[in-house]
Order: sequence, then structure tokens, then C-alpha cells
Amino acid sequence: MKGLVMLLLLWTFVRPAFAEDDCTMRLSPAALDYGSVTRARLLDLPDTGGALSFGLRRIRLQIQCPEERPMGLRFNAPAADAQGFRFGSGTVQLRLVSSRLDGRSVDWVRDVEQGRSTDRIWPGVRVRPRYNGRILSGEHLEVELELDARIDRQAARVSDMTLFQLAGSFQLD
Repeated sequence: MKGLVMLLLLWTFVRPAFAEDDCTMRLSPAALDYGSVTRARLLDLPDTGGALSFGLRRIRLQIQCPEERPMGLRFNAPAADAQGFRFGSGTVQLRLVSSRLDGRSVDWVRDVEQGRSTDRIWPGVRVRPRYNGRILSGEHLEVELELDARIDRQAARVSDMTLFQLAGSFQLD
């Protein structure tokens, strides 16, 4: 019997953490749909250390605030482990590809590791934009993120259509 794995990534938004701010968030695309994927197709993709990858996908997050404010960012979704979010029986990792705050290219630091630069968003951990070692505030943030959705080989052995889904929200705080 031919196994079929069907994927849907669903993204939703939350309002900024501070109610007095009138910041707007836009995510493009607002939802990712990997469509129907067979196990055979997953096995044809490059080996990623034992896990089967659905391929890398990119999304763009834009945040506009009426005045300068701290731009800490977190993604709220169920954790699969310390570094990834639950995606059915698999995981999704989020990587920060490029970021601009008020037109300036920035890198990121996690609250838990203040001095070290990061290109990942981990479950439950806020990241903040940094330039020349200084945490920045701003009005307009543009972030390009790369999503890597994976399942282990055993999870791809299904006898019927199986839905893998991630629902989460970006939070500005």
C-alpha cells in the first residue's frame, strides 16, 4: 500500500504584547501548504541526518509601529524539543535569514544567551535585534525566516492520509 503524507502549516498572529502600541504585523505568505507528499517523494529528497525533510520554505514577517519601541520577537507554538516546534510527530525549526530594523541590517541575540549571536528562534525564547553589540529599538522590522519541517522515517510510514500541522503566532515584546 502506498503511504501518503499530507502537510499544512498554518500561521496566525497575536497582537503586540503592549496594548498601548498600535503595531501591525504582516506575514507573507500567511499560510504554507506543502500539499500532498508521498513517502517515496520524501525519500528522494537529500538526506538530512536520518530525518525526512519537506524542503526549506521561506516566509517574510513585517512589523510596523507608530513610534520607536523594543523589538523582541518570539514564536509561540508547542515545542517538540529545545530547538524545534512540534509538527505532528515531526519538528519545524525557524532560522532567521535576514533582518532589517529601520533600514539597518541587524543580527539577533537570545535572552538566554545575551552575548551570542543566533540565527534560530527556539521555543519559549525571545530574540532581540542587535547592531554593533547593542540591543536596538525601532519602528519598522523586516525579517525573512526559513522553515525546515522534518519527520523521522518511521513517522512517514502511514497507511492512510495523515495530516501534519503547526499552528503558532509571532509575538512582539
